[in-house]
Amino acid sequence: MGWPQITIIVLGAMSVGLHLAKDGQPRTGKYSFFLSAFTVGTEMYVLHAGGFFS
Repeated sequence: MGWPQITIIVLGAMSVGLHLAKDGQPRTGKYSFFLSAFTVGTEMYVLHAGGFFS
């Protein structure tokens, strides 16, 4: 696993962590941990299916 894969994983984890910390707090919309986790999970699946982690 190279640095691009590690970078994507770290950025995804930071995004989910931010939304977990601020879950339910107002912003332009509202922070949603579950939506963030779903979005990052979908992105990771697509990257994996496309061979990014191979």
